Amino acid sequence: MRIEQDPDRLLATFLDTTLQLTGDLEVSHVLLAVVESAMELTEAAYGAGVTLNPDDTIEHFEYRGLTDEQVALLPHLPEGKGLLGEVLKQRATIRLDRLQDHPSSIGFPDDHVPMVAFLGVPLQNNDELVGALYLTKTPDQEPFTESDQTFFETMAAIATVGITNARLFSAEKERAERSSLLAEISSRVRHSLDVDEVLSETVETLGKAADVDRCFIHLVSEGDLGQIRSEWLAAKMPSLKDDPGSVFPVSRIVVETATTQWSDDVMEDTRLSPESPGNRPIDLVERGTRAILAAPLTWGEDILGVVAFHSRRPRRWTDGDIALIEAAGREVSIALDHARRFSEALETAERLRALDEMRSDFVAMVSHELRSPMTVVAGIADILKKRQSALSPEQRDELTDTLGREARRLTRLVSEVLDLEAIDQGGVELQLGQVDLASLAQEAVTDAGAAERTDIAVERGNSTCTADSDRIKQVLLNLISNAVKFSGEATPIKVTVSPEKETVRVSVRDGGPGIAAEDQPKLFQRFSRLDGGTERRPGSGLGLYLSRSIIEAHGGEIWIESEPGKGATFSFRLRRKPRA
Repeated sequence: MRIEQDPDRLLATFLDTTLQLTGDLEVSHVLLAVVESAMELTEAAYGAGVTLNPDDTIEHFEYRGLTDEQVALLPHLPEGKGLLGEVLKQRATIRLDRLQDHPSSIGFPDDHVPMVAFLGVPLQNNDELVGALYLTKTPDQEPFTESDQTFFETMAAIATVGITNARLFSAEKERAERSSLLAEISSRVRHSLDVDEVLSETVETLGKAADVDRCFIHLVSEGDLGQIRSEWLAAKMPSLKDDPGSVFPVSRIVVETATTQWSDDVMEDTRLSPESPGNRPIDLVERGTRAILAAPLTWGEDILGVVAFHSRRPRRWTDGDIALIEAAGREVSIALDHARRFSEALETAERLRALDEMRSDFVAMVSHELRSPMTVVAGIADILKKRQSALSPEQRDELTDTLGREARRLTRLVSEVLDLEAIDQGGVELQLGQVDLASLAQEAVTDAGAAERTDIAVERGNSTCTADSDRIKQVLLNLISNAVKFSGEATPIKVTVSPEKETVRVSVRDGGPGIAAEDQPKLFQRFSRLDGGTERRPGSGLGLYLSRSIIEAHGGEIWIESEPGKGATFSFRLRRKPRA
């Protein structure tokens, strides 16, 4: 029965469909409702409706009038070409008695259901093209009438309202779900300092919410992507976390541009060269990845890392997907910054604790080292005052030598403390000149009172270099004094001066107990003490630290070679000419 022959039925159908279209909040339901009603009233054999994405590709496609077997014979679902494409392009109704005669008709595949009459109408919301509806009839049916067209256009207008409402509801629902998800992530971020736990829960929550197959976060190390820090995988999705051959071309673009990047299909992404190592799409496909969405984790101007979605099938990423990953990225960045600040606070606290211990050790050391020579000096002064006439010349000479030795010890301690302060305030000041290290080593051996037990060897060549004579002599005195301190009284000490092509090397070897490899890095630190077993040796623990500072200020290097039970050799090397 024709539409114009039964107005009551038309009105009832129209009202029922209108209520359904304006009340249903699913786009696919709206399309099917209007297609089914239009087919019923126009007696069309086939009907379909499509909606469009923002880029004018097909979003939804719903149809009636074909069996599953007939659909299976189609090479593909409609892509917006042919007469459907013409309706979308013209944004106007097209009514044809014979669609095959229209120049935009692209025909049908073999075994397709015969179709002749055609009626297509666009779905428009003001200037926005939402989609289109179309109906067809078989050769044995009468063509569509003007009444059919008027009814169909009216239904299309109401369908557009229904689709718009459904989209608004879907967008609002998506925003609410996203807000709830981000609130959950934000709560975790702000209440946990375990960054690995936060990241693990975050990638799992994001991966499930975005309906992707892989979600992971990897952090930037020295300007490039490091290993994946946390990863979530859908069922049967291979892991990239421990795969040394993994490639992350899209993520690298994110790091380079500091912007969100995506690929709907890596096999069609022209940025990913099949010849470029690390950018080959086939490598991604082999690891289960066809579509990628990645966003930077930023804090200020720093890029901390990348959060990424992977899909095993091509996927058109929506504005909602992008908004979700970017918002989550901001929360993850907060978590990383909190963790970094917490770690820095712990390091600062540990540093302050170490400094406090160092200060206590320093006070105790200075107190002891000052008290010992001062006690000796005071004792000798008292002896000389009360018993000078009773002392033999040899005894007086011995006491005088002891006074000189303890006075030099006090002078050296005060000098080391002042040098330490100078280094803390800005470094060692140097008075550079030409210095013969062979002659300087001989002076240092004599001044250290170790001439009788020290063998000085000067190898062939020029031992002159550019240096501060007083400072290098201070280093030599420290090394020779340490050698004397840690060697037995009868154990010889050897000082070797070795001219080299552009440098001069000086070595001081002792016959002491030696130093284990694990203890050697501590020697050149502040207040390091070479105790030599259980016997406590006098000293400030600053000598080697100051020696290293002086040598490094010259642009040289200082080191130790030692094994337990085989003594130790301290060496330094100075350049003949200072660096520019």
